[in-house]
Amino acid sequence: MGPKGPKVIHVGYTPAHVEQVFFPHAEVVGDLGLSLARLARAG
Repeated sequence: MGPKGPKVIHVGYTPAHVEQVFFPHAEVVGDLGLSLARLARAG
C-alpha cells in the first residue's frame, strides 16, 4: 500500500487498526452480512 497503491475499503464488525502498511481509504463497520448485501445492491 502506498500513495499510488490500490484503494482499500475495510469491511468489518470493528474499525480497522490503521498502521503504516494498512490504511483503508474508507470503512464499513457493522454487521458483515447486511453490509455486504447493501454494497452488492449498490454496486
